[in-house]
Amino acid sequence: MTEDEHDMIKEVHDFLFKPPLEGKSSRAEQLDEIMSAVRAGKMGTRILLWLAGVVAAVSAILVQFKGRGQ
Repeated sequence: MTEDEHDMIKEVHDFLFKPPLEGKSSRAEQLDEIMSAVRAGKMGTRILLWLAGVVAAVSAILVQFKGRGQ
C-alpha cells in the first residue's frame, strides 16, 4: 500500500468514525440509524429518502439545462 492510499483510508476512517462536533454521534452511527429506520419499514423515512432522490434528480436536470444555455 502506498502512502497516498494509506492517507486516503485514514481520511475516510476519520470522516466516518470521528464526530464532527464534540459530544455528537459519528457519521457512521448516523448512517446506521438511518438504515435501521429504513429496514424497520418506517413509511415516513422511506418517503423522505424517496423525496431526497427526486430533489437530487430534479436539481441535476436543472443544472444541466442552465449549463447548456450559457
